[in-house]
Amino acid sequence: RSINFLTYRSGSKEERDALIEEAMAYVKKLDDKGDPNGKLAWICDKLRDARVFDRALYVCDQMSDRSYAEYKKYEIYARQNDWDKAVARLKEIETMPNENWKAQSMNERARLYREVLGKYDEAVKLYQLINKPPETLWSIQDCYKRWGKLDESLQQLTEIENSFPDHASNAAWHKAAYLDEA
Repeated sequence: RSINFLTYRSGSKEERDALIEEAMAYVKKLDDKGDPNGKLAWICDKLRDARVFDRALYVCDQMSDRSYAEYKKYEIYARQNDWDKAVARLKEIETMPNENWKAQSMNERARLYREVLGKYDEAVKLYQLINKPPETLWSIQDCYKRWGKLDESLQQLTEIENSFPDHASNAAWHKAAYLDEA
């Protein structure tokens, strides 16, 4: 609560930084075997949301789970719209040995390429590498739609319609809507 108050309402930088150090020391003393980095990540999130980016990065560096810390750094850079650094963090996580973080980073990087950066060709390649149908097929068709490649988008929708009965009606509806729009 003190961090929330000082970052959102008042307090000098020196006061805030001293309080952050105090909060980190307190968190490190807590015996939390289930999620030892979660409380530091929470502090990082509060600082990121308050746009205190330098301190948020500093807190990330105190985390012992490097994959988690790098993902938090990605979130900080994304909040600043520093997409080069954000993508670099995700790529770094993808080289780390933790498969869960690697998968999350690949999905997030593909989403960034598709929804934020407009790098549809890179997004399609990444979604093909992820290969978790039907979700990745939906994302690929969305890339093609955004890219202005209607035929390719319709092909993906036909594949979804033919291969995944639970998604067939939705795929057919999208095809009709896209054709009507065209």
